[in-house]
Amino acid sequence: MVDRHQLVKVLSDAFEGNPSIDLVVGEGSGARERLECLMEYSLKLCEKRGKVITNEEGTAVLLALHSRQKIPWFQQLKLDLVFAFQVLGWKRIYPVLKREILIKSLHPKSAYWHLWFIGVAPNYQGKGEGAALIQKLFAENLEALPVFLETSVPRNLPLYKRFGFEVIQKMNTGFPLYIMKAANEKKEHCSLDS
Repeated sequence: MVDRHQLVKVLSDAFEGNPSIDLVVGEGSGARERLECLMEYSLKLCEKRGKVITNEEGTAVLLALHSRQKIPWFQQLKLDLVFAFQVLGWKRIYPVLKREILIKSLHPKSAYWHLWFIGVAPNYQGKGEGAALIQKLFAENLEALPVFLETSVPRNLPLYKRFGFEVIQKMNTGFPLYIMKAANEKKEHCSLDS
């Protein structure tokens, strides 16, 4: 079992300075602490409503939410209140909610997976660790549901496209945000060697 603090650190390190995440956690004093709280919140939510996939060393982690997996409302409310007060704060609620509503409007009414976060420790990036986690998500998706993700990092687009993701919308929220979808028709996805 990988240490959860290590997973939070890997995710936080991977997303520090990411414009999409900066919209949520803000910049300046306390931003790193808010980023770590965001990743802790995300990890808890995916443990309850989706999947947490890691490599053996805990140097790469993928968080995915299943659109139909729910938890009791009071547990969700508790998590969301912690997120709102410890991560968002009042100033960022409106722009973050506005963006989330736009993103969710592009998701289907039927069941799907949302690849929420994928992070690899800096020393392990570019070595296929992230690709291996995506491959595992598709392999474990026994229902063959579509998978959605968002990225604000254009250099990640080729990786996602190798797995059949297509850009379905490009938004400008002060930075480019690519909304992507993979049909996941239970066929073999890319080889890790490609």
